[in-house]
Amino acid sequence: MMMMVQKDEGLCNSLLELDAIMQEKKHLISQLEEFTLSGTIESKQALLRSLQTEESSLLEQECNLKLKREQLKKAVDAYSNLEQGSQVNSVKPGSSSQSKTTDKTVRKRGARK
Repeated sequence: MMMMVQKDEGLCNSLLELDAIMQEKKHLISQLEEFTLSGTIESKQALLRSLQTEESSLLEQECNLKLKREQLKKAVDAYSNLEQGSQVNSVKPGSSSQSKTTDKTVRKRGARK
């Protein structure tokens, strides 16, 4: 009988140890899941911060490029206006082919009358 009691106690102790180990295992699993989730959240937040910084940089670059585009448009317009002004000044009245044609037409009409 003594032997059975010892076996029962040994079995009972083993079952208690097994139960304690199972509880610890469950606790470790829940901690691992918590760390995994918090790590995921932290990595997502870090990624979000990185993307926001990149977006800010890209918006600044876009603004700078728009300013450059406007400056280039103004420069092209100014050059175009300058070029048109020099063409008008280089053509003297009465020396253009158009004014010669007009003069001939007016002379012909005057001769008919």
